[in-house]
Amino acid sequence: MTRKNLKGREQGTGNREQRIAAVAALAMLFLVTGCRQDMQNQPKLIPQRGSEMFADHRGARPQVLNTVARGQLREDSYFYTGVVQGPTAIARSRT
Repeated sequence: MTRKNLKGREQGTGNREQRIAAVAALAMLFLVTGCRQDMQNQPKLIPQRGSEMFADHRGARPQVLNTVARGQLREDSYFYTGVVQGPTAIARSRT
């Protein structure tokens, strides 16, 4: 059951529009305040630069000798270049 005011409108419709406008304004306020530079201005470690984190003041640890990163081992040169080299060239050309 709804009540009507003197103008014939249902009571509370003006308040609903004001509430929607207020919620939209608050949402915009939260969006604008969320666009801050916190992530940009936070302390971070930049590779190959000095740092107080390690005793030798390096920004990163040196790589371990004779290690290969995943996906970087190119042991079969024929597979990657298509060129047969060395003594295996004769064996592969005969097959």
